[in-house]
Amino acid sequence: VLAHLDALTQSIFHDMFGNEPSSATVLDIAEQTRTGPFGSQLLHGEFVEEGIAVLGLDNVVENEFRWAERRFITPAKYELLKRYTIHPGDVLISIMGTTGRCVVVPDDIPTAINTKHICAVTVDRARFDPTFLRSSFLWHRDAREHLRRQTKGSIMAGLNMGIIKAMPVPTPSLRRQRAFAERAHEVSTTRTKVASTLAADDELFASLQSRAFRGE
Repeated sequence: VLAHLDALTQSIFHDMFGNEPSSATVLDIAEQTRTGPFGSQLLHGEFVEEGIAVLGLDNVVENEFRWAERRFITPAKYELLKRYTIHPGDVLISIMGTTGRCVVVPDDIPTAINTKHICAVTVDRARFDPTFLRSSFLWHRDAREHLRRQTKGSIMAGLNMGIIKAMPVPTPSLRRQRAFAERAHEVSTTRTKVASTLAADDELFASLQSRAFRGE
């Protein structure tokens, strides 16, 4: 069921927008695009046990936002790096290491900044839906072809802000974008319930197995 649900959102996108031409680029529809901090702006030794969250590859590598390893900086350090602040609804794209993964930042995100391994795109949500942009990045033929061309022949596949800004995207009406986003949310909600049930089944099996080995 999980495998089918993972494929369902992509199928819905192709059904609704598979033939939609690309009439803009990310630069055209983005309010802000940013990555960093770089070099000595943020050193590994400056991470602390609690404070302002720092997002990295592990938060986006599964193509859905997840809290994995927690990294923090002090409020004082954050004041120096405020321009890298992540906002609810931002689209995050991995550009180093495991490239080409893409997520939408949830609305309940605490104050956080990104790292140089991910590019953050803020869109005008009155004109463009973040869930639609994420899906276009992952599945629209023009976007995929653009990324394939840009990384072809590289010793190590990598992206940068220039490549992201130039990525072609379709621009259907906001009404259609939001209709897709609602359907995608329904699939995601169902997937969460199924995953929770699977986790409960695994826990039950482990408990039964443990009791069986104890002769109970």
